[in-house]
Amino acid sequence: MRGSLSVPVIVDAAFVVLENAGLSGVTARAVAAQLGVRPSALYHHLPDMATLLDQMATAMRRDLVLQPVTGWRELLLETGRVLRRALLAHRDGGRLFAGRRLRDPSLLTAMEEPLRTLVEAGFSLEQAVTALQAVRDLTIGFVIEEQHRASGESGEYDPELRRLLVPVERYPLTAAASEPLFGPPDQRFENELGLVVAGVGTHLP
Repeated sequence: MRGSLSVPVIVDAAFVVLENAGLSGVTARAVAAQLGVRPSALYHHLPDMATLLDQMATAMRRDLVLQPVTGWRELLLETGRVLRRALLAHRDGGRLFAGRRLRDPSLLTAMEEPLRTLVEAGFSLEQAVTALQAVRDLTIGFVIEEQHRASGESGEYDPELRRLLVPVERYPLTAAASEPLFGPPDQRFENELGLVVAGVGTHLP
């Protein structure tokens, strides 16, 4: 198999391992076993596992295809929604994507257009970068939390137990916050994304 190995083939195998074993299971040994080769064969194509994770995140970034939008506000909303869908498409996708380096220079074209839209709307380049980064950071953090809750690692949310721990007589606001705090993730994400985008709008000259 070694002769037919390539970075895309290794990345595909790593995604299979990711779905089966989670991010912590993506090791050189596990990926090599998926491919039927020795772990050392991987290092003829990739210098280390960090580079493999970068390549996986880069592959995810290629899936971020924004639909045509009108206006800066719709651009930011669509950016958050598309990114969240791409991250949720993979087990531990939020954790995998966070902090990785993109390894494909051709993706720079896709990064140029959103910046141009924001700058042409009246934002400075610094504000445009900050706005896109704010949406990105919110989305990645939200998905990491969302996927962790869904994994069951932190236990199931128990409304009755929360009522015992947070008595309404003593903490009326915190107790009332249970519904939005533990509501449907789609609605929570839209609410939080909307607040970020509204905040961005206050900086428009």
